[in-house]
Amino acid sequence: MSFQLEIDAERRLVEIRYQGVVDTPTLLEALSSVHEQVTFGPIAFGISDFRGATLQVEKADFPKFIAAKDPQLFEGARWALLIDSPRETALGMVYTRMKEQLHSYEIFSTREAALQWLQLPEA
Repeated sequence: MSFQLEIDAERRLVEIRYQGVVDTPTLLEALSSVHEQVTFGPIAFGISDFRGATLQVEKADFPKFIAAKDPQLFEGARWALLIDSPRETALGMVYTRMKEQLHSYEIFSTREAALQWLQLPEA
């Protein structure tokens, strides 16, 4: 598994940290894990940390990921993407424009900036 999932039910926060090569099956596996492990209702906040990971996905793969999301779980959530390379930043920008309006996305290079945008204190 090339991701680590942390769930903070009190803050309704989901954090996914990716490492190594991350492909479409890995993204779908992480999403499936979120669906299985989140038991507190709709997610309010999320952080996907791709810093140090290498995304091996294509724009054509994004609809699969978007379609796999449970709207009741993600609707209205604010989601921060942590990215530290130009290629992954470009992919993140394309994804944020393609996704359905279930929740808002922003791209950051630090967790601190992401938490500030999410309006969450450091845990």
